[in-house]
Amino acid sequence: MSLVTVLGNTNSGYGAIYEYLIGREDTVDPLKNLEFRLLSDPGGINDLYSVYNNYSLQNFNFKLKNLIEIANLYSKKGTLLNERANLSFIKDYTKYWEEYLNKIKGLKYKHQYIYDEIRKNKLKIISKKIINRFSYRNILLKDYWTGVTKREFEKHTYDFLKKILSNNDNEKIVILKQCGNFWDPIESTKLIGEPNIILVSRNPLDQFAELKKEKGMYSSKEFVDWFIHLKKMESVYDHIDERILKLKFEDFILDHENIKNKICKHLRIDHTLKSHYDIEGSKKNIGQFKSILSIEEINLIKNSLNITN
Repeated sequence: MSLVTVLGNTNSGYGAIYEYLIGREDTVDPLKNLEFRLLSDPGGINDLYSVYNNYSLQNFNFKLKNLIEIANLYSKKGTLLNERANLSFIKDYTKYWEEYLNKIKGLKYKHQYIYDEIRKNKLKIISKKIINRFSYRNILLKDYWTGVTKREFEKHTYDFLKKILSNNDNEKIVILKQCGNFWDPIESTKLIGEPNIILVSRNPLDQFAELKKEKGMYSSKEFVDWFIHLKKMESVYDHIDERILKLKFEDFILDHENIKNKICKHLRIDHTLKSHYDIEGSKKNIGQFKSILSIEEINLIKNSLNITN
């Protein structure tokens, strides 16, 4: 399976590159435009995988519980009040998930961990004292899991993800959006094999303008601090890898032909193949800060982030 994931930080414009790619006849998105949150969201598969860096039985069970909770959310349809990254439309998804879960759990054992006990409310604490008083302690024990080895976890996870992300036409390239972590692209996508990765950034002025308009971020000073912090975190990881292509949203729009060819060369696909992507719809998102931000906000961001144009 040839796989590409398009990653961006918040409101980075990565969707334009995704729309171009998925608009081609040689690509497919098995998730039908959904962001694949199950891998890298808090409580997701990568969180459980991180346990192997400092393994303990308690930590494995705590993270496993979190994964089960988030997976249950992502298998349900959204409502007016609750958004969901619903994966239930994938054929046999529930079966694949249950099989995967049973494989990574490992061996079952009974125990009583303090980290569970401190979460109990007063009624449960009183009940526990009564039970202990009459020597029925064994009924307080819960079922826990040992987990499997790191290598087994990697194999089972890869097999599971391959099943739900594959498509019926093996000649088509699978395109996913936000399947991984923008600030740690190689490690965060390790469990899906070795995908090609496109990292998309954007003019901070337009990024803040959209965050202010769509997400309610009102403080330009807060945005600057947030942006600088994220750049520091980005620099922690090594983005120099042949599988990674770094792009700017504005370049993709304003120098479309050249950047499009650059993408095609990186992915080794035909640059002459047309896409249904409408570039005109994206052009309106360039320079929108001029009508949304005040002069003071613009100057603060430009001066703080050394933006000259």
